[in-house]
Amino acid sequence: MHEEISTDLLWFMGGYFFTLLGLVCIASYYQQPELIIKGSIAYAVIWAITKIALHLVL
Repeated sequence: MHEEISTDLLWFMGGYFFTLLGLVCIASYYQQPELIIKGSIAYAVIWAITKIALHLVL
């Protein structure tokens, strides 16, 4: 049980890190820093929805 939670948390943090890295590059190129906030929220919401859907299906 604890291993599953820690694995899920590590996957989330890893994906979040690379998403933020990409968002910072994109936001700095287009000079729109609000993209970082919007993208961060979108990543967390999409991850949560996917996780819930997978638990319901599997």
